[in-house]
Amino acid sequence: MAALFREFPLLNLKTDMRAFSTPILTDGESTYLFYLANNRTGIYGDLPEAIGKTFKIRWFDPLTGQSYDGGQKTLHSDTWGAWLGGQRHKEITGASAIAIFTQIRGN
Repeated sequence: MAALFREFPLLNLKTDMRAFSTPILTDGESTYLFYLANNRTGIYGDLPEAIGKTFKIRWFDPLTGQSYDGGQKTLHSDTWGAWLGGQRHKEITGASAIAIFTQIRGN
């Protein structure tokens, strides 16, 4: 957990809640941390300000402290905005997980 706190100074992030989303910590521009509790497997939510932006996704397992690459995702518009639609990384062993979306600069 210490590595996560060093990389993402949580005091600089604000809490947010979006339609159909899990709790979020965000800087409102390029970083979004989604907390999945109680064995929740999917990330759903609307980020209209992120339409057309590409994000690097990393998964963090609070139980083991391990991080896993989640690839990249470009958020596209639909009738509801920009939907995340992601699935928990298969290596996460605990009931909780954190998905970290970091915008790739230049897009």
